[in-house]
Amino acid sequence: MGHWQFGVFFVTGLGLGLVNALLVRQSAEVITAQDNPSKQKMIINSAARLMIITVLALVLAFVFRPAGLGVFFGVALFQVLLVLTTAVPVWKGIRSVNQPQAEV
Repeated sequence: MGHWQFGVFFVTGLGLGLVNALLVRQSAEVITAQDNPSKQKMIINSAARLMIITVLALVLAFVFRPAGLGVFFGVALFQVLLVLTTAVPVWKGIRSVNQPQAEV
């Protein structure tokens, strides 16, 4: 298997990460819109979604090994990017609140 095949699975992993993030947002909107949002519903939804994505990634990695391992690298990179895109603005906000304001 060539490098391009690894790249295809890597992009597939990025896609799985994106699908996961979109489904998280959708389920959070649906559950929090209810009169009595349930943590248990969110936990079950998250566990089921992660199980499906993990099983799919494992099957792809096993059936198309070694290039199929790119799926895991894609999912992992997506998660790192997702955390950074949410954490960096928070860190900047905290820094700006903690810095003394200059006198004008």
